[in-house]
Formats: sequence, structure tokens, C-alpha cells
Amino acid sequence: MENKLFKLFDYQKFSKNKDLQKIIDDVEERYQSEYVLSDDSLAFAAGGKKSEEDFLREKAIKEKEDSKN
Repeated sequence: MENKLFKLFDYQKFSKNKDLQKIIDDVEERYQSEYVLSDDSLAFAAGGKKSEEDFLREKAIKEKEDSKN
């Protein structure tokens, strides 16, 4: 399904279909804020590394679990 969306989005760059553009706008509006990554996060993802946010989040969870025990 994801592959089909990518193809449609690419196709839209050339075809300028109004109905397809409505669908693309709707998808981008729904998911844009959820998947926006900073350049630093992208660099970590591309390198297969965890971001500092991930590290701190995991550390806080571990500390919380340790304090319960």
C-alpha cells in the first residue's frame, strides 16, 4: 500500500489531477506533524543509531522501573 502511495504522489507531480491532489493533501495533513524529523534525528536513523531523545526516554523508563523495585 505504501509503495502505491509513493507512486501516486510521484505521478501527481506530472499529471496535476485535482481528485488525486485532494487525497494527497488529506494524507499530508493527517500525518505531517507525526512524522516530521529533525536533521539530527534523520542522521541517527540513517546511521542506525538511537537519538538522544530515545536514549533519555529509555533511561527515564528504566529509572522509574528501578525506583518501583
